[in-house]
Amino acid sequence: MQAFLSLIDGKKSFIVGGLAVIIGGLFLFGVVTPDQLQAYAKMIADAIGSGFVLAGLGFIALRSALNKLL
Repeated sequence: MQAFLSLIDGKKSFIVGGLAVIIGGLFLFGVVTPDQLQAYAKMIADAIGSGFVLAGLGFIALRSALNKLL
């Protein structure tokens, strides 16, 4: 039973990471606005946990840094 729960936890982390990369990529290319990104981050964080909020903030920081460089 413990191995099964561990497997589910691993898949949940993988799914959250995948969502973070997809939404972050959309944000990076300007498809998703910062307000939409924050809304997505809050919605998914409420459903899953706070790790996605940190990923969303990381993407906001990355986008800001790229804008300053370009």
